[in-house]
Amino acid sequence: MNLALELLALCALKKLQEQLGVKVHKLQKDCATRWNSTFTMLERLYEQRLPVQAVLADETVTKVSIQRSLAMRECQ
Repeated sequence: MNLALELLALCALKKLQEQLGVKVHKLQKDCATRWNSTFTMLERLYEQRLPVQAVLADETVTKVSIQRSLAMRECQ
């Protein structure tokens, strides 16, 4: 993902967090050297699931090819 799309996605996520009344938090990344980072990442993703789903479904933010790829993985 290029920087412009990443910034667009971050702005869209923050806007949707505010609209949906979800706490405005950044998503967490997994870190191999921190034993609980996977848990923290998944916990935050669960907390932010509604705004994340909305950003992924927005064609102005997420490319259609990525949406199709995610949809295929979901069905498998």
